[in-house]
Amino acid sequence: GGTVRVADAQGAPPTIPFWLGEAPARSDELSRAVSDFRAEVEQRLADASSPAPRLPEWLTGDNGIPAGAADQLLEYFAEGRRVLGVIPTQDTI
Repeated sequence: GGTVRVADAQGAPPTIPFWLGEAPARSDELSRAVSDFRAEVEQRLADASSPAPRLPEWLTGDNGIPAGAADQLLEYFAEGRRVLGVIPTQDTI
């Protein structure tokens, strides 16, 4: 836990780092649900004039997220969308 081991590459070309997780992998169903949630947030951020409930109300009401957490999620998604131009999902990278 918290230990990083480094070895001399002996002149080998660099590679992309990787690590093994300790927790079990996320299920396909949970991955799809997270992706669908992110897509819904993207749609609601893109369409501010939508008749659907505003994003903060949707997060707190329909999803039961506390107001403070909803504000943090909104900031996280809005900033990610600003920087990347889109909120990544399983269908959009």
